[in-house]
Amino acid sequence: MTTRRTVLASAAALMTPAVASGAITAPAPDAELIRLGQEFALAHAALRQANGVWRAAEREFMAAFALKSPRAADDKCLAEFWRAHEASPAGPASAENERRLDVCDAIAAQIRAIRPTTLAGLSAHAKVARFDGFSPRLLEKDRADLDHDKQSVLNFLDLVEGLAS
Repeated sequence: MTTRRTVLASAAALMTPAVASGAITAPAPDAELIRLGQEFALAHAALRQANGVWRAAEREFMAAFALKSPRAADDKCLAEFWRAHEASPAGPASAENERRLDVCDAIAAQIRAIRPTTLAGLSAHAKVARFDGFSPRLLEKDRADLDHDKQSVLNFLDLVEGLAS
């Protein structure tokens, strides 16, 4: 007579070799978050590089165009300013910076949509929190020159990312 207990015992006996051999593996907790965190780190590094190129091109363009603020000019001058801007290296550099920012935003949105269950998953969220909460220019400053609240948050994000690595 076949009972439920014997069926379950037989199924368990059949699965034991598969589990022991690694044929059946559970996905690592937060595997997708960890992958996205790594992808975000690469995309963010590319964004920082593009941002540096764009900022240098903007400084050069502004010095060459000799305008301190386009808001001070009339409409004709503004139109001329933007035509010259797009034709200069600053135009493509700005477009590339925006493209890379969009990539980071898309990955960050995916990360925000997944609730972490491990410290490694939380680390991906910490990377996004730093990206969302602090401008690149602020992060370039000496941390000792920042307000205490900014220092505290950045120190906490460092701790989370450090514990996960």
